[in-house]
Amino acid sequence: MTIWTIFLFFGMGWVSCDDTHPVSSVTTVEVEAEGWGDARPEDVHKILLSVVECMESKSGVTIGKPLRVQPTGGPMVLYKREPDGGYRVCLQVSGRYWSQLIYQFSHEVGHILARYQPKPGPQAWLEEAVCEALSFQVLKSLSKSWKKNPPFESLRDYSRHLMEYAEAMASRCEPVKESGLSEWYQSNREQLEKGHHDRPLIRVFSCHFSDWLEENPELWKRVPDLGKGLANPRETVIERVNRWTTGWGEGELPWARKMLEIFKKMDGQADNGSSKSQP
Repeated sequence: MTIWTIFLFFGMGWVSCDDTHPVSSVTTVEVEAEGWGDARPEDVHKILLSVVECMESKSGVTIGKPLRVQPTGGPMVLYKREPDGGYRVCLQVSGRYWSQLIYQFSHEVGHILARYQPKPGPQAWLEEAVCEALSFQVLKSLSKSWKKNPPFESLRDYSRHLMEYAEAMASRCEPVKESGLSEWYQSNREQLEKGHHDRPLIRVFSCHFSDWLEENPELWKRVPDLGKGLANPRETVIERVNRWTTGWGEGELPWARKMLEIFKKMDGQADNGSSKSQP
């Protein structure tokens, strides 16, 4: 069975969630040659390359390991790494639904950039929300870049559909103003921490984080920080945000403080100084 492979070179940082696998300066993308419906695997391949290039460029890191992509069994990225350290990315797509392909794949690559853990703890929803926001931003970014430089010519006109899809997916939740996020979390905390991801609920926070990424693109470079430290079964959302944001630079600190301000009011830590761990 033929597998389409290409190499991406970036002179940036590297990300790995498993130190037993050495990381190189090369990211490879391999696409299974069957199971894509009426979509040609070479076209799928070119589109996925466009996604990886976009995300590595924005985050400032190179994954540095093979991404082996199959059209069924997901969407998810397997925690168990392949013998050479590669990642198995399982999607759930068929046919030339390019927006859906990008949406699913970019979300799973987001987990790789975030250095996902096998036991993420009760605040796993936060990483899910961030990865969802990344997928929105990738769709919006490619909707612009493809107008000038599409992976293949027919995508030049298709590019407008990427923005439409991003907006459609973002609308699949009850809108909550930023000023209402504290109350939203308080009302939905138990459901968020169950471990079974309620995507429409999580998407509420994703929409806001997507807006923050647009306001400050440097936040992309803080996605790998999600993998810092280890979760524990009793980790609070304040502890999770602190684990993620400790050590952020001055340019990103306002966003760290914004998240802490949203969550601390209802997490029972408003007056105990927990937010003061930020420099």
